[in-house]
Amino acid sequence: MTGPKKAGRSVQYSVSASSSAHENILVKLSGGLDSSIVLSALSNASPRPALTSHTYYSRGCGDERRFARSMAKAAGCRLLEHPRNDSLDLRRFHDCNWTVRPVLNFSAPDTEARTIALARELGASAIFDGELGDNLFGSHAGVGALIECFRNHPLSPRLFAAVADYAMLNRQSLGRTIALSLREYRSLSRHPDFTTSRELRRWYTPEATRSMTLASADAQDCYQSTGSRFLHPWLRDARSLAPGSHMLLFGLIVATSAVYHSPFAGFDDPPRISPLVSQPLVETALRIPAYLHFTNAQNRAVARAAFADRLPAIVLQRGTGKGGPDLWAKDVFEHNVDFLREYLLDGILVHRGLLDRRQVEAVLSPRIEKATAILSDVFAKLYIEAWLRKWQRITLPGALRSATADLA
Repeated sequence: MTGPKKAGRSVQYSVSASSSAHENILVKLSGGLDSSIVLSALSNASPRPALTSHTYYSRGCGDERRFARSMAKAAGCRLLEHPRNDSLDLRRFHDCNWTVRPVLNFSAPDTEARTIALARELGASAIFDGELGDNLFGSHAGVGALIECFRNHPLSPRLFAAVADYAMLNRQSLGRTIALSLREYRSLSRHPDFTTSRELRRWYTPEATRSMTLASADAQDCYQSTGSRFLHPWLRDARSLAPGSHMLLFGLIVATSAVYHSPFAGFDDPPRISPLVSQPLVETALRIPAYLHFTNAQNRAVARAAFADRLPAIVLQRGTGKGGPDLWAKDVFEHNVDFLREYLLDGILVHRGLLDRRQVEAVLSPRIEKATAILSDVFAKLYIEAWLRKWQRITLPGALRSATADLA
Protein backbone atom coordinates (compact mmCIF):
# COMPACT_ATOMS: atom_id res chain seq x y z
CA MET A 1 0.00 0.00 0.00
CA THR A 2 1.34 3.42 -0.96
CA GLY A 3 1.28 6.06 1.76
CA PRO A 4 1.33 9.88 1.73
CA LYS A 5 5.13 10.11 1.84
CA LYS A 6 5.51 7.92 -1.24
CA ALA A 7 2.79 9.88 -3.03
CA GLY A 8 4.47 13.17 -2.16
CA ARG A 9 7.84 11.95 -3.47
CA SER A 10 6.23 10.76 -6.70
CA VAL A 11 4.61 14.15 -7.26
CA GLN A 12 7.91 15.94 -6.62
CA TYR A 13 9.79 13.60 -8.95
CA SER A 14 7.28 14.00 -11.80
CA VAL A 15 7.02 17.78 -11.50
CA SER A 16 10.81 18.19 -11.26
CA ALA A 17 11.34 15.99 -14.31
CA SER A 18 8.75 17.92 -16.31
CA SER A 19 10.29 21.27 -15.42
CA SER A 20 13.94 20.34 -15.92
CA ALA A 21 14.01 21.57 -19.53
CA HIS A 22 12.56 25.01 -18.68
CA GLU A 23 14.25 27.95 -17.00
CA ASN A 24 11.15 30.16 -16.94
CA ILE A 25 7.65 28.81 -16.31
CA LEU A 26 4.18 30.34 -16.11
CA VAL A 27 1.92 28.47 -13.67
CA LYS A 28 -1.88 28.47 -13.88
CA LEU A 29 -2.84 28.82 -10.22
CA SER A 30 -6.49 28.62 -9.25
CA GLY A 31 -5.79 28.36 -5.54
CA GLY A 32 -7.23 24.86 -5.46
CA LEU A 33 -5.35 21.85 -4.16
CA ASP A 34 -4.15 20.51 -7.53
CA SER A 35 -2.50 23.66 -8.90
CA SER A 36 -1.16 24.53 -5.44
CA ILE A 37 0.57 21.15 -5.21
CA VAL A 38 2.11 21.66 -8.65
CA LEU A 39 3.39 25.13 -7.68
CA SER A 40 4.75 23.79 -4.39
CA ALA A 41 6.64 21.04 -6.20
CA LEU A 42 7.98 23.51 -8.78
CA SER A 43 9.23 25.78 -6.01
CA ASN A 44 11.16 22.82 -4.56
CA ALA A 45 12.58 21.59 -7.87
CA SER A 46 16.35 21.55 -8.29
CA PRO A 47 17.36 23.59 -10.12
CA ARG A 48 14.39 25.81 -9.43
CA PRO A 49 13.07 27.58 -12.54
CA ALA A 50 11.91 31.19 -12.55
CA LEU A 51 8.23 31.01 -11.63
CA THR A 52 5.33 33.37 -12.24
CA SER A 53 1.81 32.31 -11.25
CA HIS A 54 -1.39 33.77 -12.58
CA THR A 55 -5.08 33.37 -11.81
CA TYR A 56 -8.36 34.30 -13.45
CA TYR A 57 -11.26 35.39 -11.29
CA SER A 58 -14.96 36.11 -11.65
CA ARG A 59 -17.86 36.82 -9.34
CA GLY A 60 -19.09 34.52 -6.60
CA CYS A 61 -17.27 31.21 -6.19
CA GLY A 62 -15.15 32.08 -9.22
CA ASP A 63 -13.07 34.47 -7.09
CA GLU A 64 -10.35 32.32 -5.49
CA ARG A 65 -7.71 35.03 -5.26
CA ARG A 66 -7.23 34.78 -1.52
CA PHE A 67 -6.25 31.13 -1.87
CA ALA A 68 -3.99 31.81 -4.85
CA ARG A 69 -2.31 34.73 -3.07
CA SER A 70 -1.59 32.59 -0.05
CA MET A 71 -0.06 29.84 -2.18
CA ALA A 72 2.01 32.23 -4.30
CA LYS A 73 3.40 33.80 -1.12
CA ALA A 74 4.29 30.38 0.30
CA ALA A 75 6.07 29.46 -2.96
CA GLY A 76 7.89 32.79 -3.11
CA CYS A 77 6.69 33.76 -6.57
CA ARG A 78 4.75 36.61 -8.14
CA LEU A 79 1.00 36.24 -8.73
CA LEU A 80 -0.72 38.02 -11.63
CA GLU A 81 -4.50 38.39 -11.40
CA HIS A 82 -6.84 38.84 -14.36
CA PRO A 83 -10.65 39.14 -14.44
CA ARG A 84 -12.57 36.78 -16.67
CA ASN A 85 -14.37 38.42 -19.58
CA ASP A 86 -18.07 37.99 -18.79
CA SER A 87 -19.06 39.67 -22.08
CA LEU A 88 -17.00 37.23 -24.16
CA ASP A 89 -18.21 36.92 -27.76
CA LEU A 90 -18.64 33.21 -28.50
CA ARG A 91 -18.56 33.86 -32.22
CA ARG A 92 -14.86 33.23 -31.90
CA PHE A 93 -15.80 29.54 -32.13
CA HIS A 94 -15.77 30.19 -35.88
CA ASP A 95 -11.96 30.25 -35.47
CA CYS A 96 -11.55 26.93 -33.64
CA ASN A 97 -8.51 24.93 -34.67
CA TRP A 98 -8.79 21.78 -36.73
CA THR A 99 -8.35 19.01 -34.18
CA VAL A 100 -8.52 15.23 -34.37
CA ARG A 101 -11.64 15.26 -32.24
CA PRO A 102 -13.77 17.90 -30.48
CA VAL A 103 -11.97 19.22 -27.41
CA LEU A 104 -14.00 20.54 -24.48
CA ASN A 105 -12.09 23.27 -22.65
CA PHE A 106 -14.64 25.21 -20.64
CA SER A 107 -12.83 28.54 -20.34
CA ALA A 108 -10.44 28.33 -23.31
CA PRO A 109 -12.37 30.83 -25.51
CA ASP A 110 -11.64 33.48 -22.90
CA THR A 111 -8.35 32.51 -21.26
CA GLU A 112 -6.23 30.51 -23.67
CA ALA A 113 -5.09 33.32 -25.97
CA ARG A 114 -4.51 35.63 -22.99
CA THR A 115 -2.46 33.02 -21.14
CA ILE A 116 -0.29 32.36 -24.19
CA ALA A 117 0.25 36.10 -24.73
CA LEU A 118 1.25 36.46 -21.06
CA ALA A 119 3.73 33.58 -21.35
CA ARG A 120 5.33 35.22 -24.39
CA GLU A 121 5.49 38.56 -22.60
CA LEU A 122 7.24 36.97 -19.61
CA GLY A 123 9.59 34.89 -21.75
CA ALA A 124 8.20 31.67 -20.27
CA SER A 125 8.95 28.57 -22.33
CA ALA A 126 6.07 26.51 -20.85
CA ILE A 127 2.70 26.85 -19.12
CA PHE A 128 2.14 24.41 -16.24
CA ASP A 129 -1.23 23.41 -14.78
CA GLY A 130 -2.79 20.86 -12.40
CA GLU A 131 -4.74 18.84 -14.98
CA LEU A 132 -5.88 15.36 -13.82
CA GLY A 133 -5.51 16.31 -10.16
CA ASP A 134 -9.21 15.72 -9.44
CA ASN A 135 -8.91 12.10 -10.58
CA LEU A 136 -5.41 11.50 -9.27
CA PHE A 137 -6.07 12.75 -5.74
CA GLY A 138 -9.58 11.34 -5.36
CA SER A 139 -11.49 14.61 -5.42
CA HIS A 140 -14.87 12.98 -5.98
CA ALA A 141 -15.40 9.94 -3.79
CA GLY A 142 -17.31 7.38 -5.83
CA VAL A 143 -19.34 4.60 -4.30
CA GLY A 144 -17.14 2.15 -6.21
CA ALA A 145 -14.46 2.88 -3.61
CA LEU A 146 -16.65 1.16 -1.03
CA ILE A 147 -16.83 -1.94 -3.23
CA GLU A 148 -13.05 -1.86 -3.42
CA CYS A 149 -12.89 -1.64 0.38
CA PHE A 150 -15.33 -4.55 0.71
CA ARG A 151 -13.13 -6.67 -1.57
CA ASN A 152 -10.02 -5.86 0.48
CA HIS A 153 -11.56 -5.84 3.97
CA PRO A 154 -14.88 -7.75 3.99
CA LEU A 155 -17.00 -7.12 7.09
CA SER A 156 -14.12 -5.51 8.95
CA PRO A 157 -13.76 -2.33 11.07
CA ARG A 158 -11.92 -0.81 8.09
CA LEU A 159 -15.02 -1.32 5.92
CA PHE A 160 -17.41 0.11 8.50
CA ALA A 161 -15.14 3.14 8.94
CA ALA A 162 -15.05 3.70 5.17
CA VAL A 163 -18.85 3.54 4.94
CA ALA A 164 -19.18 6.06 7.79
CA ASP A 165 -16.58 8.39 6.22
CA TYR A 166 -18.31 8.20 2.85
CA ALA A 167 -21.71 8.90 4.37
CA MET A 168 -20.45 11.93 6.29
CA LEU A 169 -18.50 13.29 3.33
CA ASN A 170 -21.54 13.06 1.07
CA ARG A 171 -23.99 14.11 3.80
CA GLN A 172 -26.21 11.10 3.50
CA SER A 173 -27.43 8.40 5.85
CA LEU A 174 -25.66 5.13 6.47
CA GLY A 175 -28.68 3.30 5.11
CA ARG A 176 -28.59 5.18 1.82
CA THR A 177 -24.83 4.63 1.56
CA ILE A 178 -25.20 0.89 2.04
CA ALA A 179 -28.06 0.78 -0.49
CA LEU A 180 -25.94 2.65 -3.04
CA SER A 181 -23.07 0.23 -2.44
CA LEU A 182 -25.29 -2.77 -3.07
CA ARG A 183 -26.65 -1.17 -6.24
CA GLU A 184 -23.12 -0.41 -7.42
CA TYR A 185 -22.02 -3.98 -6.71
CA ARG A 186 -24.90 -5.40 -8.78
CA SER A 187 -24.21 -2.91 -11.58
CA LEU A 188 -20.54 -3.90 -11.74
CA SER A 189 -21.52 -7.55 -11.88
CA ARG A 190 -23.94 -7.02 -14.77
CA HIS A 191 -21.88 -4.42 -16.67
CA PRO A 192 -18.14 -4.91 -16.15
CA ASP A 193 -17.21 -2.29 -18.78
CA PHE A 194 -16.87 1.32 -17.64
CA THR A 195 -18.51 4.21 -19.50
CA THR A 196 -19.32 7.70 -18.28
CA SER A 197 -22.93 7.42 -19.39
CA ARG A 198 -23.37 4.27 -17.31
CA GLU A 199 -21.71 6.06 -14.40
CA LEU A 200 -24.33 8.81 -14.66
CA ARG A 201 -27.13 6.28 -14.77
CA ARG A 202 -25.79 4.68 -11.60
CA TRP A 203 -26.15 7.96 -9.77
CA TYR A 204 -29.38 9.13 -11.39
CA THR A 205 -32.37 7.40 -12.92
CA PRO A 206 -32.25 6.79 -16.69
CA GLU A 207 -34.97 9.44 -17.11
CA ALA A 208 -33.02 12.04 -15.14
CA THR A 209 -29.85 11.21 -17.06
CA ARG A 210 -31.62 11.79 -20.37
CA SER A 211 -32.89 15.18 -19.21
CA MET A 212 -29.35 16.32 -18.34
CA THR A 213 -28.16 16.30 -21.95
CA LEU A 214 -29.25 18.03 -25.15
CA ALA A 215 -28.74 14.85 -27.21
CA SER A 216 -31.88 13.50 -28.83
CA ALA A 217 -33.48 10.29 -27.61
CA ASP A 218 -32.55 8.56 -30.88
CA ALA A 219 -28.92 9.64 -30.52
CA GLN A 220 -28.78 8.41 -26.93
CA ASP A 221 -30.38 5.09 -27.86
CA CYS A 222 -27.92 4.66 -30.73
CA TYR A 223 -25.00 5.37 -28.41
CA GLN A 224 -26.23 2.87 -25.86
CA SER A 225 -26.48 0.16 -28.51
CA THR A 226 -23.18 0.88 -30.30
CA GLY A 227 -21.10 2.71 -27.68
CA SER A 228 -18.95 -0.34 -26.89
CA ARG A 229 -17.16 0.06 -30.23
CA PHE A 230 -15.66 3.30 -28.91
CA LEU A 231 -14.72 1.87 -25.51
CA HIS A 232 -11.02 2.15 -24.65
CA PRO A 233 -9.34 -1.25 -24.01
CA TRP A 234 -8.34 -0.12 -20.52
CA LEU A 235 -12.00 0.17 -19.57
CA ARG A 236 -13.25 -2.92 -21.37
CA ASP A 237 -14.17 -5.80 -19.10
CA ALA A 238 -13.07 -3.67 -16.15
CA ARG A 239 -14.35 -6.18 -13.57
CA SER A 240 -10.79 -7.04 -12.53
CA LEU A 241 -9.87 -3.39 -11.94
CA ALA A 242 -10.36 -1.69 -8.61
CA PRO A 243 -13.70 0.16 -9.01
CA GLY A 244 -12.19 3.29 -7.51
CA SER A 245 -9.63 3.42 -10.35
CA HIS A 246 -12.12 3.70 -13.19
CA MET A 247 -12.45 7.50 -13.11
CA LEU A 248 -8.68 7.95 -12.83
CA LEU A 249 -8.11 5.85 -15.94
CA PHE A 250 -10.91 7.62 -17.79
CA GLY A 251 -9.46 11.02 -16.84
CA LEU A 252 -6.01 9.88 -17.96
CA ILE A 253 -7.35 8.84 -21.36
CA VAL A 254 -9.10 12.20 -21.82
CA ALA A 255 -6.13 14.29 -20.67
CA THR A 256 -3.51 12.50 -22.75
CA SER A 257 -5.61 12.40 -25.91
CA ALA A 258 -6.38 16.11 -25.88
CA VAL A 259 -3.33 17.78 -24.39
CA TYR A 260 -1.73 18.64 -27.73
CA HIS A 261 -4.98 19.43 -29.51
CA SER A 262 -5.79 22.88 -28.23
CA PRO A 263 -8.89 24.53 -29.72
CA PHE A 264 -7.41 28.03 -29.83
CA ALA A 265 -3.59 27.81 -29.52
CA GLY A 266 -1.06 28.00 -32.36
CA PHE A 267 1.49 25.36 -33.29
CA ASP A 268 4.44 27.50 -32.13
CA ASP A 269 2.91 28.68 -28.84
CA PRO A 270 4.56 27.74 -25.51
CA PRO A 271 3.47 24.17 -24.65
CA ARG A 272 0.94 23.49 -21.93
CA ILE A 273 2.42 20.91 -19.55
CA SER A 274 0.40 18.92 -17.05
CA PRO A 275 3.04 17.28 -14.81
CA LEU A 276 0.44 15.27 -12.89
CA VAL A 277 -0.23 13.36 -16.13
CA SER A 278 2.89 11.25 -15.84
CA GLN A 279 3.38 7.49 -15.80
CA PRO A 280 5.27 7.21 -12.47
CA LEU A 281 2.71 9.33 -10.67
CA VAL A 282 -0.33 7.59 -12.18
CA GLU A 283 1.14 4.19 -11.31
CA THR A 284 1.65 5.38 -7.74
CA ALA A 285 -1.94 6.65 -7.60
CA LEU A 286 -3.29 3.35 -8.90
CA ARG A 287 -1.64 1.57 -5.97
CA ILE A 288 -3.53 3.71 -3.46
CA PRO A 289 -6.89 2.16 -2.46
CA ALA A 290 -9.59 4.66 -3.42
CA TYR A 291 -11.26 4.54 0.00
CA LEU A 292 -8.14 6.06 1.60
CA HIS A 293 -8.84 9.30 -0.30
CA PHE A 294 -11.80 10.08 1.97
CA THR A 295 -10.37 8.96 5.30
CA ASN A 296 -11.85 10.90 8.22
CA ALA A 297 -14.60 12.20 5.92
CA GLN A 298 -12.11 14.44 4.13
CA ASN A 299 -11.71 14.29 0.37
CA ARG A 300 -8.18 14.02 -1.09
CA ALA A 301 -6.99 12.84 2.31
CA VAL A 302 -3.77 11.25 1.00
CA ALA A 303 -2.77 14.35 -0.98
CA ARG A 304 -3.51 16.64 1.97
CA ALA A 305 -1.38 14.47 4.25
CA ALA A 306 1.44 14.32 1.69
CA PHE A 307 1.67 18.11 1.44
CA ALA A 308 0.55 19.07 4.94
CA ASP A 309 3.83 20.83 5.69
CA ARG A 310 4.14 22.56 2.32
CA LEU A 311 0.77 24.19 1.67
CA PRO A 312 -0.76 27.16 3.48
CA ALA A 313 -3.47 26.24 5.98
CA ILE A 314 -6.07 28.23 4.01
CA VAL A 315 -5.46 26.01 0.97
CA LEU A 316 -4.98 22.77 2.87
CA GLN A 317 -8.19 23.20 4.87
CA ARG A 318 -10.51 24.43 2.12
CA GLY A 319 -12.81 21.50 2.77
CA THR A 320 -14.62 19.47 0.14
CA GLY A 321 -15.78 22.36 -2.00
CA LYS A 322 -13.90 24.12 -4.76
CA GLY A 323 -14.47 27.29 -6.70
CA GLY A 324 -15.28 27.50 -10.36
CA PRO A 325 -16.40 29.85 -13.12
CA ASP A 326 -20.04 28.75 -13.01
CA LEU A 327 -21.49 32.25 -12.64
CA TRP A 328 -19.09 33.56 -15.28
CA ALA A 329 -20.30 30.84 -17.67
CA LYS A 330 -23.91 31.84 -16.98
CA ASP A 331 -23.09 35.49 -17.76
CA VAL A 332 -21.35 34.48 -21.01
CA PHE A 333 -24.25 32.21 -21.86
CA GLU A 334 -26.81 34.98 -21.43
CA HIS A 335 -24.66 37.48 -23.33
CA ASN A 336 -24.50 35.10 -26.32
CA VAL A 337 -27.94 33.51 -26.24
CA ASP A 338 -28.95 34.93 -29.65
CA PHE A 339 -25.78 33.58 -31.28
CA LEU A 340 -26.20 30.21 -29.55
CA ARG A 341 -29.80 29.91 -30.76
CA GLU A 342 -28.79 30.60 -34.34
CA TYR A 343 -25.63 28.50 -34.24
CA LEU A 344 -27.12 25.40 -32.63
CA LEU A 345 -30.72 25.44 -33.88
CA ASP A 346 -29.57 25.94 -37.49
CA GLY A 347 -26.56 23.67 -37.08
CA ILE A 348 -25.48 20.24 -38.25
CA LEU A 349 -26.32 18.47 -34.96
CA VAL A 350 -29.96 19.57 -34.99
CA HIS A 351 -30.28 19.02 -38.74
CA ARG A 352 -29.02 15.44 -38.38
CA GLY A 353 -31.33 14.77 -35.44
CA LEU A 354 -28.46 14.35 -32.97
CA LEU A 355 -29.75 17.14 -30.72
CA ASP A 356 -33.26 17.41 -29.32
CA ARG A 357 -34.52 20.62 -30.95
CA ARG A 358 -37.17 21.23 -28.30
CA GLN A 359 -34.62 20.75 -25.53
CA VAL A 360 -32.21 23.16 -27.23
CA GLU A 361 -34.98 25.74 -27.62
CA ALA A 362 -35.92 25.34 -23.96
CA VAL A 363 -32.42 25.80 -22.62
CA LEU A 364 -31.84 28.82 -24.88
CA SER A 365 -35.13 30.49 -24.01
CA PRO A 366 -35.31 33.58 -21.75
CA ARG A 367 -36.44 31.31 -18.91
CA ILE A 368 -33.27 29.24 -18.92
CA GLU A 369 -33.58 28.46 -15.23
CA LYS A 370 -36.55 26.25 -16.12
CA ALA A 371 -34.55 24.10 -18.54
CA THR A 372 -33.25 20.76 -17.31
CA ALA A 373 -30.14 20.50 -19.52
CA ILE A 374 -26.99 21.44 -17.69
CA LEU A 375 -25.08 24.50 -18.84
CA SER A 376 -21.83 22.63 -19.45
CA ASP A 377 -23.61 20.47 -22.02
CA VAL A 378 -24.35 23.58 -24.08
CA PHE A 379 -20.63 24.33 -24.23
CA ALA A 380 -19.87 20.70 -25.10
CA LYS A 381 -22.33 20.74 -28.00
CA LEU A 382 -20.99 24.13 -29.10
CA TYR A 383 -17.50 22.65 -29.42
CA ILE A 384 -18.84 19.65 -31.35
CA GLU A 385 -20.87 21.85 -33.72
CA ALA A 386 -17.84 24.08 -34.37
CA TRP A 387 -15.66 21.00 -34.95
CA LEU A 388 -18.11 19.56 -37.49
CA ARG A 389 -18.44 22.85 -39.37
CA LYS A 390 -14.67 23.29 -39.45
CA TRP A 391 -14.04 19.86 -40.97
CA GLN A 392 -16.96 20.23 -43.35
CA ARG A 393 -15.15 23.12 -45.06
CA ILE A 394 -12.01 21.10 -45.84
CA THR A 395 -11.25 20.51 -49.50
CA LEU A 396 -9.53 17.16 -49.93
CA PRO A 397 -6.57 16.81 -52.35
CA GLY A 398 -7.50 15.23 -55.67
CA ALA A 399 -5.98 11.79 -55.06
CA LEU A 400 -7.44 11.52 -51.58
CA ARG A 401 -10.82 12.74 -52.85
CA SER A 402 -10.82 10.03 -55.53
CA ALA A 403 -9.84 7.33 -53.03
CA THR A 404 -12.57 8.48 -50.66
CA ALA A 405 -15.11 8.39 -53.46
CA ASP A 406 -14.04 4.85 -54.38
CA LEU A 407 -14.47 3.71 -50.79
CA ALA A 408 -17.92 5.25 -50.70
